[in-house]
Amino acid sequence: MSLNATAGPARFFISHWRGNHGLAFTIVVTVLGLRVLLGTLQRLLPASPAVVLIGFWILANLVVLVWQVVGAFRASDRHLRATGDMVALWSGYFAIIVVVVLAAIQTIDAIAALAPPPPVAEAPAPPDLPISTDGETITLSGNIDFALNTAFVDALAAHPEIRRVILASDGGYIYAARGVAFNIARHRLDTHVELTCNSACTLAFMAGEARTLGPEARLGFHRYQMEAPDKVLVLDIGAEMAKDRSYFAGRGVSDGFLDQVYQAGHGEIWFPSLAVLHEAGVTTGR
Repeated sequence: MSLNATAGPARFFISHWRGNHGLAFTIVVTVLGLRVLLGTLQRLLPASPAVVLIGFWILANLVVLVWQVVGAFRASDRHLRATGDMVALWSGYFAIIVVVVLAAIQTIDAIAALAPPPPVAEAPAPPDLPISTDGETITLSGNIDFALNTAFVDALAAHPEIRRVILASDGGYIYAARGVAFNIARHRLDTHVELTCNSACTLAFMAGEARTLGPEARLGFHRYQMEAPDKVLVLDIGAEMAKDRSYFAGRGVSDGFLDQVYQAGHGEIWFPSLAVLHEAGVTTGR
């Protein structure tokens, strides 16, 4: 470094501005080194800085960038006139391009710091699965999804005395309903419907050891439809319906009834009477 550069900050800045420093020193220290230092200091800014602070930082960053670029150009030209070294000249120009890119990135990061942090998504509340005072009956209501099945599994683990499941649902996802059915059958639980159990809910109902209906209960059946998240999983609706038809048959449901189970379109629901359900073996009567 020259004597003028070490005499004080003011002389150093003026000397660089005029291109008086050696080209190697200019590239390594004043251009690249200083820019990296500024980037490091920028990381020390508060997580949510004030607008005034960011504005001052961006302005100072711009002023330093202009000072760096002008001095580097002048140092490169001075070096070329003194040595005729084109390689060094292009090295200086490349360093200028690099420092401009770095400064642009730092400016964008500084502006981005003003944006409010994204809201933290709250985890959905687990489904409410009421359990009777004697601890033997649990109620599954609402949409049948994987969260409900998970909550059901947890409830069975925490309350091994549960013997009966009351279902109240307009349906949901067939894979989740199969999960609920699996856990009902695994624990040999009874199933009961007081009001409504439609679509995928009927899979859970059929898993019961004893399957009973209240006087106002209705079971609704219709064709499946490929909906999220099932559209990722269900590749052949006919095959899925055939699989559940076989499951119903294995639970004692008559072939004549099964011939009608999937006749209603997805936008329609077939509600067989209580007598038909009992005669077909859908309910056990116990």
